[in-house]
Amino acid sequence: MLKTFATTALLAAALSVPQLASAQTSAETKWSLGLEGGAQAVENVGGLGGAQLALHITPRLAIVGEAVYLQDVVTRRRIESASNIATYLSQTQGRTASSSLDVPAWAVTAGVRLTLKTSGGIRPYVIAQGGIARVTLRPAFSLAGADVTTTLSQYGVVLGSDLTGSSAKPVFGGGIGITAGQGPWFFDAAVRILSIQLDGQTANTSTIAFGIGRRF
Repeated sequence: MLKTFATTALLAAALSVPQLASAQTSAETKWSLGLEGGAQAVENVGGLGGAQLALHITPRLAIVGEAVYLQDVVTRRRIESASNIATYLSQTQGRTASSSLDVPAWAVTAGVRLTLKTSGGIRPYVIAQGGIARVTLRPAFSLAGADVTTTLSQYGVVLGSDLTGSSAKPVFGGGIGITAGQGPWFFDAAVRILSIQLDGQTANTSTIAFGIGRRF
């Protein structure tokens, strides 16, 4: 469904270009730069923060580049994999074991934003984007209250790439939002989904972000 949304938004933007270009040939190209913060969630809720640069081709169409930090994009399958290792430790060592897994990520994307209303102080828009996400898996295991993450091999456990390490993965996304403000400064609020194509299970990350920016 996410890919269908992204494709629809891209087609809408592409179909609007000829009409917009003919009506706006004298319009000057403008830039805008914004900072954003908010919350994201896959299995756990975490924070997000980032920056967005936009090149306004017409009053409706903009090319957007974004870099955003996502605090935790851990999926249910990876949580269960870590929990299974903790269960194994408990059973083989006869002591209480526990696990945790944090998965922070940086996503760098480019895309198109189509403003649905170009007049007035509040302007709704749709956005579609794609790029690369740098994902880091940070597991932690304890046995009888002691951290054994770095000594798991002593208990016959070797972590695979599904639970440790860093990797770059494709990310696709899209969503809706509004901008408010008619002068150089504006506010932005958006709800989006960023789908990070992790091995084994995609991290479909729901985000809500609020930002402030300036047009140049």
